[in-house]
Amino acid sequence: MKITQRYTLKNGEIKNTQTDSVTTHGKPDRINIHGIERTGFYGFGAALTEAAAYTYALMSAENKQKYLDMVFGKEGLNYRICRICIGSSDFSLDNHVYIDEGDETLSTFSLGIDLDYVIPMARDVLAYRDGDVDFFASPWSPPAFMKDSGSRIGGHLKPEYYSLYAEYTARFVEEYAKAGIVIGAVTPQNEPGNGTGWETCVYTAEEEARYIRVLRSVFSKHGLSTKILCWDYNRYGMFDRASFIFDNCGKDADGVAFHWYSKGGCLEDIALIRELYPDKVIIESEFTNSQKNYFGRYIDEIRNVIAYGTNAVVEWNALLDERGMPCHNRDWGCISPLFYDRQKGTLYKSVNYNEIYLASHLIEKGDRILRTSVSGGCLECCAVKKPDGSLAVIITNTTDGDRKALLKARGEQLELTVPGKSDISVKIERM
Repeated sequence: MKITQRYTLKNGEIKNTQTDSVTTHGKPDRINIHGIERTGFYGFGAALTEAAAYTYALMSAENKQKYLDMVFGKEGLNYRICRICIGSSDFSLDNHVYIDEGDETLSTFSLGIDLDYVIPMARDVLAYRDGDVDFFASPWSPPAFMKDSGSRIGGHLKPEYYSLYAEYTARFVEEYAKAGIVIGAVTPQNEPGNGTGWETCVYTAEEEARYIRVLRSVFSKHGLSTKILCWDYNRYGMFDRASFIFDNCGKDADGVAFHWYSKGGCLEDIALIRELYPDKVIIESEFTNSQKNYFGRYIDEIRNVIAYGTNAVVEWNALLDERGMPCHNRDWGCISPLFYDRQKGTLYKSVNYNEIYLASHLIEKGDRILRTSVSGGCLECCAVKKPDGSLAVIITNTTDGDRKALLKARGEQLELTVPGKSDISVKIERM
């Protein structure tokens, strides 16, 4: 085997290097890359929130091109999956839905502000990537009159409105298709366990299962093959919810979406779903560090969820302004891969950009996630096999000193050094 590409991330800086360090400590860690495949990988991406699309609309043509190159370009983050919000989210300019409140005929349905911001940005991304983009969508709240709270914040969807709300969602998918944006999957609800703060709606497991069956029936009636991914909330509790949905909904639910905002990782939930429901899709539909809470390093999250069998990794806002906004119903912003300074008219990277790049420039659509094992306790890794048979591996050294790694795959082995407190990504081909 030989290394054909190698990138090192240390102290937030990333370098393209083939040079190993010379000072190492202790015995080599052994990294075994097994030929056992967990699942396929679909790619990385981010949400085209209204905040992202509005900020994008403020930019010059030159900055838009630079942005597309750095986030969706193959030499940039190579993002190819986009999440769309069904109606408003906390990262919208205001609180809105697609119909007039009380309209039980959907006669007032209009995509409204989406036509001004989200759809133009989505079209630009599609054109830039020559159509190689997958879109999925998530709602934050049904119209208020459909809920027992009478508000777009909190409450549950009333059972008598399940069918109408499913028709509303089908109409959204159809209207986006008319605008040239094919929504390949939806989640029934963003964060169904969250009932406070901004647009929210709570679903118990039983309620979500019941609604998914209705939603699938309505999709079928409309001739829509749109997938349905349950949960769309933190990893903690994901297995319990997903297993209940899959056992009760069967093929009506195609997979599960999750967020990373769980203390303690809960990574085994991913592994359990992957092993017990191997045909189901698992995507990380949202992750970010906010300017209020630091949840961890992106590269650690990415490496771990891929190693445990996640099919796709999707960041939250694809773009924000220098404040980490705009948003509403909150006074603190979030991180996005790039920020746009409205006063200076310039783009700049977030502190997490290079962490994403380390993974997303090598691990991409069509790769197969492989099982790995590490002995020594100092290194952590994930690995994929590419269609051409080459391997891409991410390795993290959690110690202060440089560590020698003995990497074994396909009956061959090679040695490499991982500097202290750093991460590397390598592409490996047979010699």
